[in-house]
Amino acid sequence: MGYNFPNYNNKPKFLSLELTYIRDDLIDNLKTSKEKKEDLYQIIDRYLNYDFKGAISDISIFGEYIAKEIAKKTNNKIKDFRNALNILVSFNMSKHTKINYNYIGSLLWPLYYVRNQKLHPYHEIDFNGNTADICFTNLSEIIRYLSENGIRF
Repeated sequence: MGYNFPNYNNKPKFLSLELTYIRDDLIDNLKTSKEKKEDLYQIIDRYLNYDFKGAISDISIFGEYIAKEIAKKTNNKIKDFRNALNILVSFNMSKHTKINYNYIGSLLWPLYYVRNQKLHPYHEIDFNGNTADICFTNLSEIIRYLSENGIRF
């Protein structure tokens, strides 16, 4: 896949390009349903096609799903997204804990905030490429962690 750069009359002296991605092998190695893997591919497709509002919505929904599924592993009763995040970030870690709940929870907090702002009629943030970048970067790190550690969700 390539990218066509705009034809500048005055060529820029430097070009900064940052790529954020989720590798196919990470998605293939995920211990989740085929439906959830397809949801991830749809998120990636929306993000790459500059459908930032759609990508942000999908990432938020997927983040809520991950939060609830991972929080269930702590044997606590899950009520909603916020409750699941509170369980994850306040989990008392020990050296025998196999999942870093605090880490996953901290990556999910921005997704929770963005989701709430998206649902609010008078939101205070813009749902543009920058917001989508933050959401996508956090989701990609969560996916990397879950895949590399073989955590089922």
